[in-house]
Amino acid sequence: MKIIYLSRGFPPAVHGWFIACAAFLIIFSAGAQAQDLGEKIEVFSYLDTTSAGWAYKKSDYAFVVETKEYRIQWNAIEMKEPGKKKLLSVRRNCAIPFSEQVRIHQAILAEIFSKWTASEFGTISWGSFANSSDWSWNIPIAIASSRSSEYKAYRAKRPKAKNINDIFVQLANETMAYNDLRQIIRAFGIDIELSSVEKVFVSTAKELPFHATLNASGISAKEKVIYDVAFSYFKIK
Repeated sequence: MKIIYLSRGFPPAVHGWFIACAAFLIIFSAGAQAQDLGEKIEVFSYLDTTSAGWAYKKSDYAFVVETKEYRIQWNAIEMKEPGKKKLLSVRRNCAIPFSEQVRIHQAILAEIFSKWTASEFGTISWGSFANSSDWSWNIPIAIASSRSSEYKAYRAKRPKAKNINDIFVQLANETMAYNDLRQIIRAFGIDIELSSVEKVFVSTAKELPFHATLNASGISAKEKVIYDVAFSYFKIK
């Protein structure tokens, strides 16, 4: 009604324009409010008494976001050993691309760092670099491995060649393959660097889901490349 009074005295065409604008603003505002409500992320936390290693742990709290499509869990763990920094452990039962996970990880970390300062933590246990729908972390490592003199020396079994775990760490840090995670972490005033891995995976290029990208980079179908790990550990600094 206020819009009608404000437009009083204007020609019918202008009057109609006022009404149309008012309707648009009402619809836009309602839509924005609905969108904001839909984007709210609920983080549930609890003492994780079912986790392993309690003989060495003082506390272990899980922070979880779960839907029908995925479950993402970060655990904040304090060890009994005096002076040892807390650690973060991540489990992802999640097929969505990492770009769609960003807000979830942000929400969980915001909850964790509201209870402890970020600087109290020393390590992140992450797991694999891939999931079934997102190989964006793996591609730069695979490409870099095909050009790596250290990897060539390892495959040739030359004396004093680096072990394959160290080669993966080097390639991941040089390519900053995990940069999406790093940017999330840096927003909380800390930084990360890959420090160690377990169980490196190697495959011929043609057997990988992103073989077309490797081929476009000049990697032959039969070439063996490093592309993933089972477990990864980041140093917080």
